[in-house]
Amino acid sequence: MTESEMAARKVIGEAETSRGELKKARDELNAARKKKGSHLETILKNFSTALEQAKNNFAHDVNVCDASNFVAPNVSIYVGEDVFAQLVAVNFSADSGNDGKLLGNCTQKVETLGRLVEEIGVYSNATRDNASKALQHADAAEKSAKEAEERAIDVVKSEINKKWSEICAAEGNMTALSRKVTELERQRDHLYKNLSVVAELSNKTMNKALVAVRNCTAAAAIAMEAMITVLRTTNETGRVVDANSTCAKAYANVTNEDGAVQRVLRDTETTKAHVGKLHRDVNTSLAAGKSQLEQMKRNFTALSEFTNGGHLVLFGSARFPANINVLKLSLENATKIYTKLRSITAFNASRIEESLTSFGNVVAGISSNLTVAVVHQKGAADNVTLAETKAKEVEEETRAVLKKALEKQRARLCDTVKQLTEINNKTTALQKEAIAVRESEAAQLKRASAANQRAEDAVTRAVAAEPHAAEATAQYQLTGEAFRSARIEAKHLVKNAAASLQANEEHIKKINNNFT
Repeated sequence: MTESEMAARKVIGEAETSRGELKKARDELNAARKKKGSHLETILKNFSTALEQAKNNFAHDVNVCDASNFVAPNVSIYVGEDVFAQLVAVNFSADSGNDGKLLGNCTQKVETLGRLVEEIGVYSNATRDNASKALQHADAAEKSAKEAEERAIDVVKSEINKKWSEICAAEGNMTALSRKVTELERQRDHLYKNLSVVAELSNKTMNKALVAVRNCTAAAAIAMEAMITVLRTTNETGRVVDANSTCAKAYANVTNEDGAVQRVLRDTETTKAHVGKLHRDVNTSLAAGKSQLEQMKRNFTALSEFTNGGHLVLFGSARFPANINVLKLSLENATKIYTKLRSITAFNASRIEESLTSFGNVVAGISSNLTVAVVHQKGAADNVTLAETKAKEVEEETRAVLKKALEKQRARLCDTVKQLTEINNKTTALQKEAIAVRESEAAQLKRASAANQRAEDAVTRAVAAEPHAAEATAQYQLTGEAFRSARIEAKHLVKNAAASLQANEEHIKKINNNFT
């Protein structure tokens, strides 16, 4: 600081002090003046009261201070005493000297302050150029401040656009994440559906394999039995045994492949609860993200109250503006907006992405399980095809063996039928002979009976004929016994022959039916 500046500051300080003293003196003078005025009002009131007593309403009709118009009223002796008492109360103060002293003091203070002002004027002339320069600097500073204010407002506008871009990006990110979740849900449902199809195919494959191996086993057993019991040879069992062995191996392979399929299905079923939990986590994180995004939108839209009645953006429109243009914005409102913008937290999609990754991993695991299940199911289906092929081969070989066995058995049965036919013919002839014998015996019995009758008649005619009669009687008895024995034997023979014929006929009929 220069010497002149210091001197000027000193004079200014003295002027400030003098101004304070002048203010004090002026206040004292004003107080005295107000006191004097109040005293005069009291005197006027007392004088007016005296006049009122001297003459009614005189004080209200005449200005008592107008000497040219004032005339003292005539006062009667009766009211003179009261008027005199009121006039005695009219007492002018003797403080006129004090008032003059106060006025002189105030005048002195004014003169002192005037002198100091003149000195300040001298210093002011010396510093006028500096003041002009300072004013120029102040103008430049004001201009710079305005430019800085405009830049600050532009920065806030830029931050508004950046925050809007951030919200738009968050909106797009949320849409993309929601689509990914929807796609994963679709994949999961599709995979579960395909696994159900694989499970159904697995059941059908196992049933086919079981039917094929049963056919193989049954046909092979029939072929082996036919070879051993009918053909009485094992030379032709090789192809049947090989085909049956291949069929059994194919069935074992089907069982192994289906076991792998069932393990995959069980593992997938076990993880369904975990998949459901991860799916719920994804939906929860999505809901939280949507809630955060909606809050960001509301907070951003609420900034409109600081834009002089304008609107920053209308959310929900079909096409969002790419850039927000705030035409009028004060520095104060820009500062408030900037503070509010800083309070709008950045969109955090990390939790959604983490839960989505976990959900995507388990869906990928289900896809891998489906791939494994399909591979094993294909292996099982291929082995079922092989088993069915070998079952057909065993059946064909069995048919060939049975054909040979049936041919051989047919030949044997034909011989049996031929023999039975011959036996039937002989039995029929024997039956006829038995019937003839039975008829011959009946004729002889009839002749014996007639001879016995003649003998009895002869007894009556002559005693000499008695020996002959006795002999005839004996012959009759012998003939009767022989007849009875022959009749019993013939009856048995005829009965047995009939039963044998019936049995042989049924046997022949059964053989013919089996070969029909």
